[in-house]
Amino acid sequence: MEEIKILGGALPDPVDERDHKFDEAVGAFEIDWEKGFDVRDVIGADVFQNHQGATMSCVGQGVAQYAWVLNIIELEKQYNCTYEELEQYHPNEIERMSAKAIYSMISLGRYKGAYIRDGALQIKSWGSLMERFCPSYKKDGTTDEDWMIDQSWRTPDMEALARVFKAKDAQVINNKTDINIHGQAVMKNYGVLCGLDLAGGHGWGTERPTPPNNGEQKQGHCLYYGAFGTDEKGKFIAFPNSYGKIVKETWKPGSKPGTGWQKIYTDYFTSGNVFNPWTITDATNETSHLIK
Repeated sequence: MEEIKILGGALPDPVDERDHKFDEAVGAFEIDWEKGFDVRDVIGADVFQNHQGATMSCVGQGVAQYAWVLNIIELEKQYNCTYEELEQYHPNEIERMSAKAIYSMISLGRYKGAYIRDGALQIKSWGSLMERFCPSYKKDGTTDEDWMIDQSWRTPDMEALARVFKAKDAQVINNKTDINIHGQAVMKNYGVLCGLDLAGGHGWGTERPTPPNNGEQKQGHCLYYGAFGTDEKGKFIAFPNSYGKIVKETWKPGSKPGTGWQKIYTDYFTSGNVFNPWTITDATNETSHLIK
C-alpha cells in the first residue's frame, strides 16, 4: 500500500459531562445508505484539501474545512444563489477558512496537538476567520509548527470579525462505534469532526485506509467527514484529508458520494479506533464590512 507520513495531532478529549450530546438531541431517523449523501452536492463545489506539512494542526485543518462548508451553505441561502453565482458576485465572502486561526488558539503547545472538543467549541464560542486575515501558509506556500501556533495576528478587529462565523451549538456523538449515527450527523449538520487512531502500513496514501492492528503504535488524526454511501465493501464514511489531494479521482456535480475522497468502513468504527466525534449546528452569520 502507498503511504504518507501523518503526524498525530489529535488527542482524546477528557471526559466532560457538560458536553451536549448529539445522540440525545437528534432522535431516531433513517438515512438511505444506497443513495448516499455528499455535502459537495449541497454546496455545488468541492472542499479544499490543504497540506498541513510537518505540523500537528489537523484539528485546525478539519475545523477550517467544516466552517467553510457551513459558511457556503449560509451564503447560498442568504443570497438565494448557486456557488457559481457566489464566485461571480460575492468572491470575498467564500474564501477558505484559516486553520491557523483555530489551531493557534487551541494548541496544547509546540508539537503537542489539540483536543477535538476545543476545535468544535471554538467555532461555537469564538467563530473563525478567512485565510486572508490569518494565513495558514507563508508567502512561499509552506507552513510549520511555529507559524501555525503564532498568535501575533490577534487584534480587536480580528476578534470581532471572527464572531461573524460563530456556530449555534457543538455536540459530541457518544456512540462512536456506530457508523449509522455518524452518517446521520453528516446529513443533518453537514459534517462531523472526528478523531481516528491510525498506524503506518495501513494505506493512508490510498482511497481505503484500514484500522491499525492490536499492539501497533498508533497516533490520533482529526478529519472532517462530509459524505457517506455504500460500495462493494459496504457502508462507508468519506472525507478530504489535510495532507493534500490523495485520491486522484476528481469530484464533479453528479459524481457518486465520496468521489475523490478517502473512505473508512464499518470495521474502522467497530475496531475501537474512532474517538471524540463532534458535529456542529450552524447559526446565521453576523455582518461585517471587512468581508464584503
